[in-house]
Amino acid sequence: MDRRDAEPRSIDALEAGETRCESAGIRAAVRAAAVGPIWYPLTVFYNASSPACAREVDALKRLEHRGRLVFVDCSAPDFDEGMLAGIAIRRADLLARIHARDAHGSWHTGIGALEAAYRAPY
Repeated sequence: MDRRDAEPRSIDALEAGETRCESAGIRAAVRAAAVGPIWYPLTVFYNASSPACAREVDALKRLEHRGRLVFVDCSAPDFDEGMLAGIAIRRADLLARIHARDAHGSWHTGIGALEAAYRAPY
């Protein structure tokens, strides 16, 4: 294939025509992959009142995890905010964006949390 007439490629995702969301998702995935190992079980904090979040968690629940994933619905009236004592994450944060905490206490958010959940050994 002759590429001598090809334009230089942009390293800026927005200049390359991606949306801001796609660009942010790609950057988050790269950061998540760079943080190191994820220790299971992984506790996934999600907002069941969000249709998109509920669909994603339903898909995860259908997979066999052998106890490697624990799901906590932060929108439930009986959600225990005491489990957030001593950390800088609030219930409002959990409702706005999916979070996951691994067995060593490391937190993952957004696409990083989903990646960690889908990487759970089955």
